[in-house]
Order: sequence, then C-alpha cells, then structure tokens
Amino acid sequence: LYAWPLGSLVVLLSSAFTARVFMARSQGMLGSVGLRPKTPLPSRSLDAATDTYVLDSSAAIDGRILDLAQSGLMKGRHWLPLFVIDELQGLADATAETRRRRGRRGLDILEALRDVEGIELAVLEGTVPEFDNVDAKLLAVADRSGATLVTTDSNLAQAAGLRGLEVLNPQSLGESLRAEAGVGDRVSVTIERVGNEEGQGVGYLNDGTMVVIQNAENMVGETVDVEISNALRTRVGRMLFARRAA
Repeated sequence: LYAWPLGSLVVLLSSAFTARVFMARSQGMLGSVGLRPKTPLPSRSLDAATDTYVLDSSAAIDGRILDLAQSGLMKGRHWLPLFVIDELQGLADATAETRRRRGRRGLDILEALRDVEGIELAVLEGTVPEFDNVDAKLLAVADRSGATLVTTDSNLAQAAGLRGLEVLNPQSLGESLRAEAGVGDRVSVTIERVGNEEGQGVGYLNDGTMVVIQNAENMVGETVDVEISNALRTRVGRMLFARRAA
C-alpha cells in the first residue's frame, strides 16, 4: 500500500528511557529524549512466533490494554511510536483539566505496561515525515511492518480494516467478553424514559440491552441500582426486567 521505506528504528524502552520520558511530562522534553537504537524496522519480516502490536494514544488512555496484557492475552512486542508519545504529552500539558487528565492517564498506563511480564515495550523512533496526520502515520507503520494496530478509535479501526490490516480494539474485545447480565444480577442503569406500562422506567446497559424497571417512571434521568428479575430473548435481542435493589 505504501511504497516507501519507513526508516524508523526500534528502540528498547529501557529504564533510562522511562526515567527521562515520564519525568519529561512536566518539562516538555519528550521531543528530545535520547534513545538507544536497536535495529532498523523490518519490512513484513516479523517473527511469526512473537505477536507485535502498534499502540495509538486512544488505546493507552482507555487503559484496557493493561488489563489484557496482565491477563496474558497480549504477550509480545508492543511498539510505541514517538509521535504517539508526543500526542499524549500534548494532552498532558493541555490547559483543559479533562484533556490533561486523559494525557496523564495514558502515560501512566504505558509506564505500568512496561513492567508487565511477557511484554516487550519498545519505541519506534522516527516521524514518518511522508504524512502529517497521526492516524495516517499509524496506518503506514502497521502496513509497512505487518504489526497489529491497537486502537479504540472506531474510525481508525475501520480505516485499517478496509486496508486489510490487523486491528485490535480493546474496547470492543472487552464488551464481547463481558458476561451477559442474568436473573439475580445487580446492575446500575440510568432511567432514560417511561415505559409502556404504568410505573415502568426504561434504561439500557452499555451493550444496548433494554432494561424495564418497575416503579421507576418518576426517576427519569437518575441512575439507580437494580436487580434483574426476568430475562427474555426476542428477535431483536435481549430484554431484561428489573426492580430497584433494596
């Protein structure tokens, strides 16, 4: 897809790098962090016995990548492009508290990932100057190397899929592995509207499952703990019935 040499170097994320990069969050030094080159990035010649992943900022911020790594589901090489670190640094230095918190969380997750057994966290040195957009750079790196792109950005994941690239979305994976709520389970639901029957309130679980709650029609807009009392499977999906938890 991209007929050009990437020219990036794989650099081990050593303890020295960690000290300089993660202290640099408050000093704006990420662009000048000294890194020790290892080998030129190979072209479609990765060791098939070792899984290799390219991480984007959304995957780091989401945090589920750490859970997956700690569970042993993502052992192997984890490549972190410098331009992704720069992106996280920009967020961490933002004036808006929400953006600043997201950037710091991403950097903290990456720091924790480095210490997970079975994970080789490495830095890709180079800017991929052929492209200005970070997403385009990530697609280029994944395509050139054959590594799996890890992102929770649905648009980026879709673009990668259309190009025939391997993609892992930790958010989608987590949702697919989540056990279905069943009778007797307690869940938190936000009441979004009144139901068809008197006294009913209706809310939805994160996976879109409708929950009909007894005696909740006056609680629209509130988030309540409920206990599932019945579950039905219809042609359009599951429907749960619940009552407010005692």
